[in-house]
Amino acid sequence: MYTVEFNYLPNNLVRLENLKTISVSTALKTSDNTPLAVLYASQLRKKDGSIATGKQDAILTVRKDAAFGVTVNGVSAAPGESKNVQLDLGLGDSRSFPIFPSISGVSGTSEFMLNIEELK
Repeated sequence: MYTVEFNYLPNNLVRLENLKTISVSTALKTSDNTPLAVLYASQLRKKDGSIATGKQDAILTVRKDAAFGVTVNGVSAAPGESKNVQLDLGLGDSRSFPIFPSISGVSGTSEFMLNIEELK
């Protein structure tokens, strides 16, 4: 008996660099009200090449071995949990969505995935 490992990365996968933030369960902002920790989305294109606009349905999933839950754009998911979240891409211009821990005072690492099944 043997074991085979494989790793599949789809061509539409976007990976973020590690993000370090203070362990507070609110979006920290600068003096001009800009969130410090964000997911930045430039223009996203649909399969036909047109620019995706308006509200997009996504799924936020936090790994079950995460030290804490994650909040993206106001929706929180605990470790091992998936939640539906809407991301408004407006008229197709660049957008940013706040990201922060879902609970305060916990240190560690949490990996999460945000999946948009199909752009509208």
